[in-house]
Amino acid sequence: MIIARDEVIALLNEFYLNGIYSLKVSSPLLKEIYRFELGNEPRLNAMTTDEYSEKYDSLRLRCEPEVVEEIPRPGEEYRWIFQSSGVVKPENYSGIVRELENEADRDFMRGDKPLYIGFDTNVLANRFPAIMPKVKCGFCLHTGVLDELHSKFIEKKIRRTKAQVLKRHGFKEVFNQPPLKARKFRVGAVEYRKLMRREYTDEIQGNPGDLNIVKDYQSYQKSRNVDVLLVSEDNIFVEIANDHRIKAVHVKQAKDIPKRLNPTWQELTELLYTTAIAYGVIKIGSVLMFGVWRGKTKEDWNSERLKLEFMNGKLAAEMKRSFRILKACGS
Repeated sequence: MIIARDEVIALLNEFYLNGIYSLKVSSPLLKEIYRFELGNEPRLNAMTTDEYSEKYDSLRLRCEPEVVEEIPRPGEEYRWIFQSSGVVKPENYSGIVRELENEADRDFMRGDKPLYIGFDTNVLANRFPAIMPKVKCGFCLHTGVLDELHSKFIEKKIRRTKAQVLKRHGFKEVFNQPPLKARKFRVGAVEYRKLMRREYTDEIQGNPGDLNIVKDYQSYQKSRNVDVLLVSEDNIFVEIANDHRIKAVHVKQAKDIPKRLNPTWQELTELLYTTAIAYGVIKIGSVLMFGVWRGKTKEDWNSERLKLEFMNGKLAAEMKRSFRILKACGS
């Protein structure tokens, strides 16, 4: 069964309605990644970075290098699944919220300029637009950023020999799909395209490189008589922006993963999506969820689709029924 990211909530609902409240999420080699309890306020138990590092090091000693390459490393890759889903917020998130809300508080009758927000490469790859607070503004994207994202995943694919090795370790069919190091950047390109579909989004044509991008934003700000606010994880990018009289927000990655978390149902849905993308395939209770699979198309990526395989026939039948109802209701 192929579903969209925002339909994962239906899977969680089916678990809940069937009295399955406690669920473990695991990958073929790493085994348990985290577990969660469903309820009015879901609870999540995760590994800290140090705990995850111990499991990863043990795996690294017993597995082929091409297999280990497809397991998120401790540090940024492990944090990515939690932070890019919004379950763990950036270290300075409350300050970011205040700054974005203050900047978006505009009174056009008083002569305030429209606000347009732009993003650098890493914040798109880390799905910041998906977790940022909703503020009234436009967006302005730069093709140089898209080019930088493209350079990280275009023509990077898992070849047949490696796919066969991975298959022996439970990864099934990943032939011709992007490897782990490329997948987050493909996700970043998806975020770019999602923003481009919004009504108040402009696009600047230009070349990659921090200085080129900032200079083009400076020209855009001046020619359109608007205010631009850039969002970046890179101190140098922020410094360049400020030197060119453009305001910039610096996003600081979380340093660690708390052992106990209280995500919303929506954040839990996002977490399962990012976990499936990072690990390729995960097991949730009696369900296999694939973030990559042989034959996954560009449209599957852009529509943020996942593939489900059920080991419980009753749950599979009820899920199919739920999706028929959702589609009939136009959801």
